[in-house]
Amino acid sequence: MRGPEPRSLADMRGSEPRAPAHVRGSRPRGASGVLHLLALWLLVRVAGRLPARVLDTAATGVAAVVWACSAHLRAITIDHMRHALGVAAPPRAHARA
Repeated sequence: MRGPEPRSLADMRGSEPRAPAHVRGSRPRGASGVLHLLALWLLVRVAGRLPARVLDTAATGVAAVVWACSAHLRAITIDHMRHALGVAAPPRAHARA
């Protein structure tokens, strides 16, 4: 038994799947979009010139602040570590990892 015949490119035009609703129109528009791109460009140009040690220290500091401020993120990570380390590992090991 054979499957359906392959369609030609002419038949396929206009049948592309649409992006999900949460993706469509998510790009910033107008001046807001230009400002976002300008900020990103400036960040890359400035941060790209900093030594790696400074960038690593800054990233570590930002991660520590986000970790301290996000109880939900901590709970999810501890749950993931519980699955990864197994139930035999003490709860402190889950939180420390």
